[in-house]
Amino acid sequence: MRTIVGVATAVATTTSAIAPGPAVATVPVPAPVPAPPPVEVMAPESVAAPAVPVAPAASASPAASSSSGSSGGSSSQQQPLWQKLTSFKVMPYSVHQNDVVRILVHCPVEANHAIVGSTAFTLKGSWRAYREVGLGLGGKGFGKKGVIISRFAWPGEHEVHMKCVKVTIDKVTHVRKVKLLSSASADLLVREFRIRQFF
Repeated sequence: MRTIVGVATAVATTTSAIAPGPAVATVPVPAPVPAPPPVEVMAPESVAAPAVPVAPAASASPAASSSSGSSGGSSSQQQPLWQKLTSFKVMPYSVHQNDVVRILVHCPVEANHAIVGSTAFTLKGSWRAYREVGLGLGGKGFGKKGVIISRFAWPGEHEVHMKCVKVTIDKVTHVRKVKLLSSASADLLVREFRIRQFF
């Protein structure tokens, strides 16, 4: 214990004997910066690609749309020429009274009905000199029908008229509209009745 007290006294005496030197500036030591938290790095395979916004498709220009529409319409309207023709024939050309004639018709495909009329088709007891007969058409515009020449038809030259029409009926008002598409005519000769025509 005495030894420790003696050493302390000697150190104090030595320190007081040293001449004081110039003052030394003290530099403050910055506080240690904490380390950032560890960042987890994902494997390239599991990294999802970012969504890339897709711009809406540009609409076609009016000129292009009109040209495409016109080309489509022209292609749909291209039909064979025979589908647009109108033909009409009465067989035979020369018939007797109380005989039958055969009528062959072809109308444009837009038509759905044909009307054939003549003064040779008049009936017994009818006050109408001109009589019309309806004729249905098939899918391609063809139609045929037999018409009786009355015993009381006037002998001589007669003209047979044919009209191709498109008939539409309104489902609400039941009004029928008849649109004329084309027409044709043919001659028919009616001769007097002979009993030998049946033998």
